[in-house]
This record gives sequence, structure tokens and C-alpha cells, in this order.
Amino acid sequence: MAPFMSICAVIASILAFVVASRTRSLHREYPSKKILCFCAGFYVISIGLFLEVVASLFWDPQAAFWLLSASSVVSAVGMIALAYAYTPRKEFALASSVPLYARYGSEFLSALMATYVAVSSTMEFLDKKNPRTLLVVVAFALLALAHAAVAIMADNPFSGPVALARLLEACAYALVLSATLGRKHG
Repeated sequence: MAPFMSICAVIASILAFVVASRTRSLHREYPSKKILCFCAGFYVISIGLFLEVVASLFWDPQAAFWLLSASSVVSAVGMIALAYAYTPRKEFALASSVPLYARYGSEFLSALMATYVAVSSTMEFLDKKNPRTLLVVVAFALLALAHAAVAIMADNPFSGPVALARLLEACAYALVLSATLGRKHG
């Protein structure tokens, strides 16, 4: 069944890409925001479907699961672009809540995943007592806080708390970088 699904995903990905390419050329002739969003949506969906094809090539079920999850998220972003393309301007207020809910959901999911990594790293730190691992623990705790703050403030993305969250995020990445700089490879 998996090869059949992969073949279907390849065909769907190619078709989505062709639709996107066709609408891109239409956009050159008849520039409009609707055609542009339609084009972008289908390009993104074709990428999501391609990720599904790549996932089918993995023998490791865990790697395949993560790629399939990424595929679903990418395809959902493409569908949001399509929904926006078909939203009449008088109903824009209602339709604009779709990306907002997607933002809430993705930021909360990111906060949960960062919390998971922080907890897992804490267990590793308690086991091995490696100071670099403690840097990773702190980094992912900061990332969890940052993503939770952005999720809470998703309806006001340019506020002070979101700017502070982005600063926390930058600090977290700097901590992860410093934890990896001194590692010996091999």
C-alpha cells in the first residue's frame, strides 16, 4: 500500500506544482492578490506533498513520522493561503482568524516540543552531569517560554512581550551554539 500512496503523492505534488506554475503565469498577465495567494498556496502544498514522498523513503519509522508531520504543517499553510485567496473582503474579519488560530496552535506546539526537549535534556544532565547539557536545558526552557509568550500574544505580534520573546529565543539559540562549539567530533 505504501508504494501506491507514494506514487499518488508524487502525482499530486507534480500536479500542485503545475497548477502553481500556471497561476504564476496568469498572475503576470492579470496581477491580483487572489491569483498570487492561489499560486503561493499551491507551491506550498506541492512542497508539503513532496515531503510526504521523501518520508516514504525512510526505513526509520520515527524519521518518517517527523517528516509526515512537517508535511502536514506545510500543507496546512498552503491551504490557509488558498482560503485567504477565496475570502471575500467583507468576510475578511472572520477569515483572518484562521491564520491567527494556526499561529496559536503552531506556537503552542513549539512550546510543547521545546518543553519536551528541556525535560529530556534535564534527564540527560542528571544522568551525566555534563555542563554543556545544562546549557541545552536552559536554552530549551527559554525557547518554551518564548513560544508560549508568542502564542499568548499571537493577536498582537508586534508587541513588547513578543519582542522580549524573540530576544529570549535568540539567547536560547546562542546557548545551544555555545554548547555545541566545544564538543569534540568523532
